[in-house]
Amino acid sequence: RTSARRSSADMKAFALPLVALLLAGCTAAPAATPTATPTQSSSTPTPTATPTPSPTPTLLALGQSGSTPTATFTMTERKLFADGRHVQAFMLQGCLSKTAEATSFTSSLWQAIGPDGERYNPAEWSDIQPGYKYDMPVSPGECVKGWLQFDTEDKIVEVRYQNSKGERVSYSVAG
Repeated sequence: RTSARRSSADMKAFALPLVALLLAGCTAAPAATPTATPTQSSSTPTPTATPTPSPTPTLLALGQSGSTPTATFTMTERKLFADGRHVQAFMLQGCLSKTAEATSFTSSLWQAIGPDGERYNPAEWSDIQPGYKYDMPVSPGECVKGWLQFDTEDKIVEVRYQNSKGERVSYSVAG
């Protein structure tokens, strides 16, 4: 059986070489001074991660359909009224996909965009019937259709749908 305690003779036998080693380092010739070795710098910078911008949505023409993961929209016609009201209206059909949950389509998710980026919200009511109403319940696979009306005399170049998830469908209506 070995004892957990070391004898003083064992300690001296262990300590003497350790002390000698430490003293040798103090009395030895000084170590050579390291010299700096120049490094070649690369002429090309190290690439850094750059955030990828989200893609610009495609501007659709009237008559084309645009989709989000849950709905498909088709804008087919534009009417301009110059009878003192300065109303511009767009025939819009929205269809909820068969796999989506029942929801409401609302005109409040649409905006008209002017040539300088100015934005116009749709009218809450429509002079032209049937109107694309402010809040319409829609079941999976069902479509709704009506006139989306903007009360502005300013030129409109784009009509855009964007929901809270950032999903967009945009129509070019310039001209």
